[in-house]
Amino acid sequence: LYLQLTPAFGGTRFGPFEGVEVNLGSSPDCDIVIPEDFGVAPHHVKVLRQEGMGLIIAPVERTAAVYVWKGGTHRPQQISTPVA
Repeated sequence: LYLQLTPAFGGTRFGPFEGVEVNLGSSPDCDIVIPEDFGVAPHHVKVLRQEGMGLIIAPVERTAAVYVWKGGTHRPQQISTPVA
């Protein structure tokens, strides 16, 4: 599992991660620390690895803006609950 930011956010690649859960946020105790000035909450989102290649994306804080691209769509969808 790895995360790559879009070119608009620098294109940085994080990982690979071997664990089941990866935490993203601006807090130094997160697995991936993203600067707060990118609009990231201290504990913003969790990525949970499922058996096989499945992932669950789960916002941690209610106010965290989390977007996902699914299945070849051209626009991201904002989520507020866990999404596979």
